[in-house]
Amino acid sequence: MSRLERVLRHRIAVALVGGALVGLAIGAIIPPASPGAGAAARRGWRVPGPQAVARVTEPEFSRVRAAPIWGATAGAATVKAASWKLIGIMSLPEPIALVAAGSGRESLHLKVGDALPDGGTLRAIGANGLTFVRDGCGFERLLYSSTDSPVDGSCAAASSAAPSKSPDQAAK
Repeated sequence: MSRLERVLRHRIAVALVGGALVGLAIGAIIPPASPGAGAAARRGWRVPGPQAVARVTEPEFSRVRAAPIWGATAGAATVKAASWKLIGIMSLPEPIALVAAGSGRESLHLKVGDALPDGGTLRAIGANGLTFVRDGCGFERLLYSSTDSPVDGSCAAASSAAPSKSPDQAAK
């Protein structure tokens, strides 16, 4: 059997080997393109320093670790607290926010539409924080933070100012 007959008999194998050799030759001759500056580099983004990152305390981590992942959500009506902290977000199978209320050891599992411990209503759960409405103003709170950032410009002045008087007190 001649070489020509062998090549014709194994056409697919010869084509695969030939394609691999051509690909190796092209890859050796033409260098790969260097990656350009990404969008983050163009904006001048830098990794925040250690002092900017809020650390998680051991009790907070223990609450998240001990929380029942597949359990039912608990509404905030069971716990009324003056302060709360977003300690975790579970995105699958549906977004659930883990909220630590006050100094309690239990964490609340809240879905969109549930009431927060301070009386606000959860509007959306994102990858690194949540948005909620309290007293008609929209706010955002990031993971492991106890402070709110106003989402709507109209509420920014109201949140930074002192608590406003009730309509009854304002009339006096």
